[in-house]
Amino acid sequence: MQMLKVIVAALISVGLGLVFIYSGYTKLYPLIETFEFTFVDVGIANWYTAPLIARVLIGLEFFTGLLLILNYRLRKFTLPLTIGLLSFFIVYLLVSILVSGNSGNCGCFGEHHKMTPLQGILKNCIMIAGAL
Repeated sequence: MQMLKVIVAALISVGLGLVFIYSGYTKLYPLIETFEFTFVDVGIANWYTAPLIARVLIGLEFFTGLLLILNYRLRKFTLPLTIGLLSFFIVYLLVSILVSGNSGNCGCFGEHHKMTPLQGILKNCIMIAGAL
């Protein structure tokens, strides 16, 4: 039974890691400017800071995904980073809802899979539950 728990935990960790990597990839292609525009549109950044913020967040998504897949120091580093990043995105989506309402694309998966901000919050909550 213990071995089954270890296998399930590893599969969940790899699955979460793949979602993070896919999410980062979809924000890069076809245009990263679309992701940058969401920060400017909501009022979190201007055109000078949005490119930096977008690239840092995408880099964090790739980094977190890789750490989850490698099962690197899960309890001490990777899971707190994962939950912190997802919580940051939840706060961002809440701000987006307050500013623009629950309409448009949250940008969670770039332009590949459109989701409303509320759907993005639900997705992030499910991912946090998986991380826990």
